[in-house]
Amino acid sequence: MKTPLKASILIAEDNLKESLLLKELLENQGFQVTLAKSGKEAIEKLKSREFDLVLADYKLPDIDGIQVLKKAQELRPTAKRALITAYPDKEALIASVNVGQISSFIPKPWDNDMLLEIIRQAVEKGALEKEMLQMQELVFENHKELAKAHKNLKSQLEIGKKIHKTLLLGKIPEKLPGLSVGIKAAPSNEIDGDFFEFYRPLPHIVDICLGDVMGKGITAALVGTAVKTQLARFALPLSVPYIFDRKSWWQESLLSPEAIISKLFESINKELLELEYFVSLIFARLDLRKRVLRWVDLGFNKPIHFSAEDKRARFLKSEGYPLGMVERGVFKSQETAFQENDFFVFYSDGLIQAKSHKDELFGTERIIKLIEQSHHLQPEALSLKIKDEIIKFQGKEKFDDDLFIIVLKIDKYFEIDPSIRGKAQFRADMTQLKAVREFVERASKDVPGNYDAITYDLKLAINEVFCNIVKHGYKNEIEKPIRIIIEPDVHGVKVDISDKGDPFDPHMIGEPSLFGDKDDGYGWYLIRQLVDKVIYAPKSLKDGWNHLSIYKTYCYEEDRMEIIHAAEKDLLVITPMGDSLDAKETPEFKEAVLKLIDDNESKYVIFDLKELQFIDSSGLGSFLSILRRLNADGGDLKLCHMNKSVQSMFELVSMHKIFDILSSVEEAKKARASQKAL
Repeated sequence: MKTPLKASILIAEDNLKESLLLKELLENQGFQVTLAKSGKEAIEKLKSREFDLVLADYKLPDIDGIQVLKKAQELRPTAKRALITAYPDKEALIASVNVGQISSFIPKPWDNDMLLEIIRQAVEKGALEKEMLQMQELVFENHKELAKAHKNLKSQLEIGKKIHKTLLLGKIPEKLPGLSVGIKAAPSNEIDGDFFEFYRPLPHIVDICLGDVMGKGITAALVGTAVKTQLARFALPLSVPYIFDRKSWWQESLLSPEAIISKLFESINKELLELEYFVSLIFARLDLRKRVLRWVDLGFNKPIHFSAEDKRARFLKSEGYPLGMVERGVFKSQETAFQENDFFVFYSDGLIQAKSHKDELFGTERIIKLIEQSHHLQPEALSLKIKDEIIKFQGKEKFDDDLFIIVLKIDKYFEIDPSIRGKAQFRADMTQLKAVREFVERASKDVPGNYDAITYDLKLAINEVFCNIVKHGYKNEIEKPIRIIIEPDVHGVKVDISDKGDPFDPHMIGEPSLFGDKDDGYGWYLIRQLVDKVIYAPKSLKDGWNHLSIYKTYCYEEDRMEIIHAAEKDLLVITPMGDSLDAKETPEFKEAVLKLIDDNESKYVIFDLKELQFIDSSGLGSFLSILRRLNADGGDLKLCHMNKSVQSMFELVSMHKIFDILSSVEEAKKARASQKAL
């Protein structure tokens, strides 16, 4: 379509040099140009004649460009409108969204080619709209077509109202511990795209999003529904593990408000640009544990924070472009602390833009004053009070724009649900082992029976599983995830450990070498000895998760094995006084013996096993570990005074070929003396 050569343009610009340059440029292209030095002069010219396009500078000496364009919309609704502004003038851009149906923005300084292209498109679009209006008038001349169109319009209105009620207006979660909520909503006579929604990704986290789609009608309602649907994809996680980091300690693996908005921008902004629809919104997160509100604002109405401490209400900081306005977005969150009995007020345009019969706006000062005077009311009563005051101010029950008021009051400090402490996520890094063991201790702190015994066994078993995943599953790729969930029940503790590494075949795990010739193979042996049940489910998909579950029954307090020792120069004689050495006693026994060796700086040890009546494979493994430790330091270990059952156990696994086994302590000392003489 060719640009109409006689298209008329009104330019409201107080900079004479710029206006003359612009006039010359446009007249050379065949446009008819009229200049106005002020906003009032521009409005007078609009009253006297028609224009195809109105250009207004944002900063005029008397009336700003936005007011001029608003008046142009009223006087000449078919004229296209564009705002001239020094980019990036955020206030001008955001404020202009509320004007409605603005064709475009012209930044200063402008590029002539770009400017001409913007103006041509605006004029062509205006001419096309005029042609469409003429065609519509012809259509409506026919009575039958008019009746049909009326019926269709009525049907669309009903659909639009249903969309707005069921999809755009959010629902309050059934339980919000630590919060009281009051909501009042009042629809206007028209359908629009205002929306709000609550999300609760964690027990102590409450998210709220409010949005406003530019324009009215079913299209705006559908755009609002689409934005809200996309937002739910990122605001509602399927599960939230916990991640350990040395700087921040334990943190939920939850998308931040800025990350959620960034993903929303990536998913829908391009389509909004193509549709030429703007969506202003705010996404706010209440962390009831940290007592912090964190929010990202995209040109929405500034929330109000009432502080119970100083009885003052304040607008929160607001910045950012609406969705669909710019091609690229960088999103930053703001943060403010709150205390018990503080409250926050969120609201739509219908509040501050409500008008009295004198055409006066309700505005921001009135709402601040009203909140400070009525802060003693509960949220439900306060939201109703605000709504009633607006009705009284405008002198009518119906609203020109949809109104919703949301009041969130902080009631008390949030009590942490103990069930959430048993979830954690770690990096597949050996440096995380200490953090893993500390996590096991905290998650198991209320278990019945012998806390020290069960946590030791669990720490050791989980430690071994973690190491195997890092070394064999992920092959030391340290940034990979390992998730651990600990769930105590009536009889014991269940631990689920999940990873995305290479799966393994449990049948391929061999028995450890008990001859001291290999360093590996003891991990799974230990796990089997320490816990009561092991279940493994390898992943079925390439990007799936392997799941290992272990179950440990509660340990109840029993007498601990007493260890007697006597040191003679570099020789240490150790006598275990317990009658059994099994998987339960082994870790404590081994630790105690190694400590005695270190404390006495001994290289040679004789074990007097006269009291020992039973030993299992874990006990055998402990003696083997102690022998290897002494051999590594150039020392030696001898065993004596074994009863038949214990000696049979050593012979059964051929460990009598590894150890020197003698009949008494005296004989063991003589054998040691003979070795020393050699």
